[in-house]
Amino acid sequence: MLEGFSDALIARIDPSSRFTDSPSTTRENSHEISVQDLNAAFSLLQNELSDQSSFCKWFGAYMTQPKYPDLFSIADPLPTAEEVLAAIQSNKAEIALNPGSRLAFTRLEEEDALWLFVDGRVYGLPRVLGNAISKLCELTHLNNELFIEFSNHDELLNVLLDMLREGSLLLLEPAEPD
Repeated sequence: MLEGFSDALIARIDPSSRFTDSPSTTRENSHEISVQDLNAAFSLLQNELSDQSSFCKWFGAYMTQPKYPDLFSIADPLPTAEEVLAAIQSNKAEIALNPGSRLAFTRLEEEDALWLFVDGRVYGLPRVLGNAISKLCELTHLNNELFIEFSNHDELLNVLLDMLREGSLLLLEPAEPD
């Protein structure tokens, strides 16, 4: 975990925020690290590590990374919301959760949003969608009625479409009745 989070920190850190020697410090020995510089470097690192929101997003993405990425493929061509809704409303297609998909969510108290994690991706959504997100994460499969219900929220519809495009949701031909 430490290695993964530190890699994520390195990837997002602004190069201008790196440590530099204090210009006002004159030293008797140019090889000595001053207490002032040590404290400044420690503070830089401590500030990055104390950002709970960044850690939360990384942790959720890390924990939902697919165990079997070969089960995923990007939809081609990419369907539009209208195409998906028309197909499922006319029973020409069924929505299914990819069996390899991993979903989770969290609500941080200090933020007015919740974070949905899907197969290593992070989506910020309004807290009012908490019940729908909870329901989505509890599913072992997604049915057409639920997709239609969720599509009434633009933010959630965009997430569902992205899940389709990334292979987390599958658009299947309907099963033939026995």
